[in-house]
Amino acid sequence: MWEELVHGGKVRRVGAMTVATTAQSAPRLSVIGTELQGMTYLGFLVRGRAEARVPDGSVLAIHPGEAVLLAEPLGVVLESLVPTRWVHVLVTTSRLCERGVPVRAGRGEKRGGALAGPVAAFASSLAEGPEDTGPVSDVVAARVLENLVVAVYGDAHEEADPRPERRRRVRRAAIDLIDERFSDALLTPAAIAAGVGVSLRHLQRCFEGSGTTIATEISNRRTENAFVLLTAPASRELTVSEVARRSGFSSAFELRSRVRARFGVPPSELRRSGPPAGPRVPIGTPP
Repeated sequence: MWEELVHGGKVRRVGAMTVATTAQSAPRLSVIGTELQGMTYLGFLVRGRAEARVPDGSVLAIHPGEAVLLAEPLGVVLESLVPTRWVHVLVTTSRLCERGVPVRAGRGEKRGGALAGPVAAFASSLAEGPEDTGPVSDVVAARVLENLVVAVYGDAHEEADPRPERRRRVRRAAIDLIDERFSDALLTPAAIAAGVGVSLRHLQRCFEGSGTTIATEISNRRTENAFVLLTAPASRELTVSEVARRSGFSSAFELRSRVRARFGVPPSELRRSGPPAGPRVPIGTPP
């Protein structure tokens, strides 16, 4: 039963999900129980090594930094000959389906990659951290964890050629997130991918054929904001460094480079003379 698996560990509800951590010296753990019907299980191995035996008959060798994924986990057995530490996440299968993940019940899969470790670390911090964090923090934590879980699970089911409507939906979500967070200098294509719940490779594929890229969209939004701040009378007192900071550029040098490439003049000249002759190049919005 699930309760037996996490006995002695830390357990916490995060929105509609459950996160738990366990440290086991016993060689065999079972994730079995009818209460898990309609759920999807992600088990992240943090320390040790193990084998996962899943209902379809597969035996998956799991190493640190990897996860076992299983929808409808009514009979997965985790076996190890050495002490292990696990981070467990339960999420409703219907929610994953709503987010576009093609979940198949009873089929076990293994997933590693760049996201498995950060997801395990974040879920562990939630399980073992203070429970009374306030309603706003709980909502944010649930949203971040769900996006990360979708990214990990979706990365294992990535479509070779996503449907056009799916590509448009992902691009639109990415553009909306850029509009909200472009002023954050730490916003990168990888952060956008995690924010919309897909892998970076999947996000890049969704922009193929649209005439733009995710990196270009971030740069364009920052450059457009810098244009407004440099030419608006109300912000004439701002230094170029301050304009760069408010626009999300890492430095004034990067701002100068982007403005010159976009408008053909340096920021100082743009500020003195206003917009350059000819129409402005609008931010590219993918179809």
